[in-house]
Amino acid sequence: MKRIITQHLEIFPLSIQQLGDFLKDPDKLEQELGFPISRLIIDENVERAINAKLAHLDNTPEMHHIWRTYWLIQIREPAFGAGLAGFKGYPDKNNSTEIGYGIDPKFRNQGIMSEAISALTEWALSQPECRRVTATHVIHPASNRLLEKIGYSFIEETPQGSTWYRERLQMSDQTNVYTFSPIGIIHSPHKEPSGTPIQPKAAANSTGFIDIFPQYQAGLQDLDGFSHIILLYAFHLAAPSQLIVQPFLDQNQHGIFATRAPARPNPIGLSVVRLNSVEGSRLHISGVDMLDQTPLLDIKPFVPQFDSPMVDRLGWLEQNINGIQITRDDGRFAQKP
Repeated sequence: MKRIITQHLEIFPLSIQQLGDFLKDPDKLEQELGFPISRLIIDENVERAINAKLAHLDNTPEMHHIWRTYWLIQIREPAFGAGLAGFKGYPDKNNSTEIGYGIDPKFRNQGIMSEAISALTEWALSQPECRRVTATHVIHPASNRLLEKIGYSFIEETPQGSTWYRERLQMSDQTNVYTFSPIGIIHSPHKEPSGTPIQPKAAANSTGFIDIFPQYQAGLQDLDGFSHIILLYAFHLAAPSQLIVQPFLDQNQHGIFATRAPARPNPIGLSVVRLNSVEGSRLHISGVDMLDQTPLLDIKPFVPQFDSPMVDRLGWLEQNINGIQITRDDGRFAQKP
């Protein structure tokens, strides 16, 4: 059986029999699983959804059941089935699927659902057949906050509720494709490219924070011992790549790899920022030169003995480096509407 294990949870798909027992004979399911499950998850809407899933599963190839059934969200200590989450079917021709979820009310606002949905989304986006996960008809403010926290992007508001999505980041080297999933989201005062500082050196007074997704929080242990950290992130609003660019600090054109311009073949950014504090899964930082809602790919501690070699040439920047404090992004590398 496929299981997703996170810091506090185990999440696994229910078989057709288990899904039916969840609805009709929960005592039997508890005996099989060896731990209790909530009776408060099921309301009229969930009951209707389970019956619809059971009907579809009878006509779904077994290898695709994992995309149709509900997954049980099990709290590990003490073991307890607290919620359900699942997809509405195998990814469509656009490699997209939709996610839905529910939890026992007494376990709301404890971070359980955000940990579960983040992990389940990561699993889906790691499958070759899935590139996008959507959440539709989201009505409750807490659900909207949850989706934003775990890296979903808002699409639209309708009378039926809001719509959100997350996509995997994909990069190609012509022979292999490497798929990256964000580990968190950077929150910044800079809402659009124009006017944003172009390096942390010019953004010393610009503060922000990073929300690390729950399943990666354990990886922050001991990070607070470092004053500065290296952030690797996606230029999520950058224009398509260009091999020859005119950078912000020069009037002449240069090869993209001789610049820090964001319109790169693999749109990865790097910034060294000051780590002001760590509060649970939130990092407070200064020297913020990236845009709000930037997907974070990795964090490394900055160590001068490792990362500050002596240099003897700066190329075309030797004549222009002093402009860093006053130069701002003018939007030239931003996606066009």
